Amino acid sequence: ELARNEKEAAWREMAKQVAHEIKNPLTPMKLTLQHLDRIMDEKDGSRKSLITLLNQVDTLDQIVTSFSHFAKMPDPENEAFDILVELEKTVNLHPDKKIICNCDPEKAVINADRKLLGRIFNNLIINAYQAMSSVKRSCLIISAKKEGDKIVLIFEDNGLGISDDIKDKVFIPNFSTKDSGSGIGLAVAKRGIEHAGGSIWFEPNHPQGTVFYIEFPLA
Repeated sequence: ELARNEKEAAWREMAKQVAHEIKNPLTPMKLTLQHLDRIMDEKDGSRKSLITLLNQVDTLDQIVTSFSHFAKMPDPENEAFDILVELEKTVNLHPDKKIICNCDPEKAVINADRKLLGRIFNNLIINAYQAMSSVKRSCLIISAKKEGDKIVLIFEDNGLGISDDIKDKVFIPNFSTKDSGSGIGLAVAKRGIEHAGGSIWFEPNHPQGTVFYIEFPLA
């Protein structure tokens, strides 16, 4: 436990420095590109390249935000709220994705950081669809069920799955294997969920994909 805390402290310090160093030049770059976009003729062929640059700047900005969130942990602001309502709000942010929700309980109040949990749900949905990018019929199934005095959320995808050589590193802060990832989203998720008395883990899906579980004690 001591070794893990020391490693996380070192990662948070590194994340803080990375976020600071990237954020400084990123803001004027984005403002300049947006200014050029406003004055550039719509028919100008180079505008397409400009939009590509703006998209890449937005990707960097998302990575910086992830590092900032990780660097500031653990400072969650726990409150009582219905986790199923928060889940529904996050799912509604992805109308372009096929997401099937099977939630048995009508209500499930927990004590946790509402905003952090929303980011965790969003991260799990994005990760699932990135893992299913090469699947023809991609579909994410999200379920919720009560087990005694606990609520369990289940995220099932039919993507490529998590290989054996990295399954022990999934929740450790590290650089992502994805071109547009920070590699710390699941580390933030684990820390935030455990701080609220919950737990997160994953198992292989059958015949392919991954199943993530999030468990919280009911308030």
